[in-house]
Amino acid sequence: MSTPLPERLGRYPVQQVLGAGAMGVVYLGFDPEIHRPVAIKTIRQHLLGEDAGSLDASGRFRIEAQAAGRLNHPGIVTVYDVGADAAAECAYIAMEYVAGHSLREYLSRGWRFTAGEAVSLLCQLLDALGAAHAKGVLHRDIKPANLLIADSGCLKVSDFGIARIESTQFTRTTSVLGSPGYMAPEQYVGGDVDRRVDLFAAGVLLYRLLSGRMPYAGTDQAMMYQVVYGEPDALCRSPQDRALAAFVPIVGQALARQPEQRFASATEFRQRLLSIAPAGWVPEPLRPDRVLPPEEA
Repeated sequence: MSTPLPERLGRYPVQQVLGAGAMGVVYLGFDPEIHRPVAIKTIRQHLLGEDAGSLDASGRFRIEAQAAGRLNHPGIVTVYDVGADAAAECAYIAMEYVAGHSLREYLSRGWRFTAGEAVSLLCQLLDALGAAHAKGVLHRDIKPANLLIADSGCLKVSDFGIARIESTQFTRTTSVLGSPGYMAPEQYVGGDVDRRVDLFAAGVLLYRLLSGRMPYAGTDQAMMYQVVYGEPDALCRSPQDRALAAFVPIVGQALARQPEQRFASATEFRQRLLSIAPAGWVPEPLRPDRVLPPEEA
């Protein structure tokens, strides 16, 4: 069944559906005052019920969106506006529209990245994370679906702060925050979280981009057990993987079970990656021939 297309959300005329999920729908809209396209992420109003804290989830949704809106970085999708639409029975966030594809789309098509491309993408991600963490904003749900590769080949992180709102709703049925496979041990067991949960997820992403597989396999339950009590699968499992040997200690530190054993900051993680790159090498956007073509209108 196709997703109904509202005529507008707030002041924004709606043009088409960009995507849909359990929490709501993402639309392509247009800002009539600034004359620019916007992505409008909605969250269904009934999911913003009373929260356990002093603020209801609707108020916390607004605060998180405002926190994300303070971030000003080329690698972070900019939040423009937050509001609610009574007719559509949803809260919404209007944000920068990025023409391109999510990293999830690349991986779902079996796309394999070179080691150099993986390092470039991770360095862009870590640069954005470092800027957000410096402002006191955590993501908590770094995963391919929340990472966009623009048509320019640059990586942009979406859903900063907003990811926690969405994940919190799922705690009522799953008792965890985040996405299985990318969550740090402390997220599974309900421990205190800080910037190192984002760095753990970045380590999972690095492993996947380098090897083409996840460091933890099986059902969600099996992955949880491996993350909390076990060890990630070896990055180098065959002679073909020997070229990845230099990444083994980096991935190992990023995926350490104890937060204090991981990288202390995104900057430290990024510098460690660059330390094994050729002299003078700097992260670059993906080449045009390595970017998925735009979708047909």
